[in-house]
Amino acid sequence: MVSILFFLDVCILLPQTLKVSSKSCEKFLEQALETCCISSSVYDKTSEMLDTAYDWVSQEIQEKLYPHLQSKGVNKLTPRDARVFEEFFNERRKQLAAIKSPSMHFEMLSQIEQWTVDGIHKIKLGESIQAGAFLATLLSALSAVYESLRAPFEAIEVKNITPKYDIRSQVALLGVKKYEDMVHLASAIEYQFSNNIWVVFITFDEKHILHHQRRLLEVCALHCCKPDYAMDYSRDISREDRPIQYYSKISPKSSEQQTFAKVLENSLHLSITVDTQQMQ
Repeated sequence: MVSILFFLDVCILLPQTLKVSSKSCEKFLEQALETCCISSSVYDKTSEMLDTAYDWVSQEIQEKLYPHLQSKGVNKLTPRDARVFEEFFNERRKQLAAIKSPSMHFEMLSQIEQWTVDGIHKIKLGESIQAGAFLATLLSALSAVYESLRAPFEAIEVKNITPKYDIRSQVALLGVKKYEDMVHLASAIEYQFSNNIWVVFITFDEKHILHHQRRLLEVCALHCCKPDYAMDYSRDISREDRPIQYYSKISPKSSEQQTFAKVLENSLHLSITVDTQQMQ
């Protein structure tokens, strides 16, 4: 049986806004985690998005939450003060929506908001907590939220790849417009042919990646799909020859396929213009 690896897109590693997508991801990762990996470009992008979200939420809390409490005349917090935080978090959410921030910002903000409200409700009746002390604990909780969001992708193997310029260019010629997507896809393609092992790129990105699904397969022999279909792809691809042998057997090759084969020959020093069925 031919070996297969699943390369995960950034969106698979981030919290899903739709419940159905979240369940789809969970089910897929339960089934296939041992055969999943991420390219270094996906790892770097996910880390960047998480760090940016943390920095923003942390700064908003440190600079604006205490003045907000003071404006409400709150110096000590009691179990009846949960609603004093509602306006603060709603305003932050409006800011994020106005600048069309990534979902990671909303997820981190929502998790720390939930922690805040739960923390207020846990204060015993008749007791209170100094606002400053509560905010210090809140920032510690934010660090814990950050680590919990980071943990899932830290557990996945990273493939260190800097895809060749010509391979990135081939992806761009297929219509993929976002530079980061070009790099993620080119990394998957380069790994696939360098190691002669099938790669399936797993993503929810309909607009920028799955829209080009057919062309990526026809020209670059890269399979892309949603998590829901991943195991079906794995079953079907396992019956195929390995990538180099598969591509060598395409006959006649279209002009785009011939160009792609030449790119692989020049960039990776592979020959896939002739039948290499006997290659191991």
